Amino acid sequence: TNQPVISRKQTTPAQKIPANKPTKRKRVVNTDDVKLAVIKDLFKEMQKGVSVNEFFKQDKRCARITIFDFISANPELSDRYTRARESLADAYFEKIFEIAEEPVTDNVQVQRNRLRADTLKWVVCKMIPRKYGDKIDVTSGGEKVDNTISLILGDIHNKSKGIESPALDNNSDK
Repeated sequence: TNQPVISRKQTTPAQKIPANKPTKRKRVVNTDDVKLAVIKDLFKEMQKGVSVNEFFKQDKRCARITIFDFISANPELSDRYTRARESLADAYFEKIFEIAEEPVTDNVQVQRNRLRADTLKWVVCKMIPRKYGDKIDVTSGGEKVDNTISLILGDIHNKSKGIESPALDNNSDK
């Protein structure tokens, strides 16, 4: 029986801290100055290519929801956040080229880099679709261009039902 003898005065490490005892959290007062400082740092980091998630993993001064509520309530900050998101998308776009130029030695690295680049391409397209998106917007000065074929087919359909079609009549004069 070579088991250690524990006297009543001695405790094991598991006995020192009860598992069900809640730890007290220090209440943090988030003043507007603190929030503005966090937002300023967030925008700087986004311009460097640091994601919002990564920023809030490192910066514990304010909760993410607190910051975004504060940004939403202020139109100027909302505009600055939009510009910061565009900068982040541009940084991700540049990262795609860095990934493409990384030297690789085997097929696993090639596949990993392809996945990283494809993921970043998808994210960038979703962040700023008007700049990096695949969708082609057929417009003229912000207005949709009339689809002549659709108009003609609609007019033919109307004429077959005995309805006068001004578009066909105008086109037939030419």
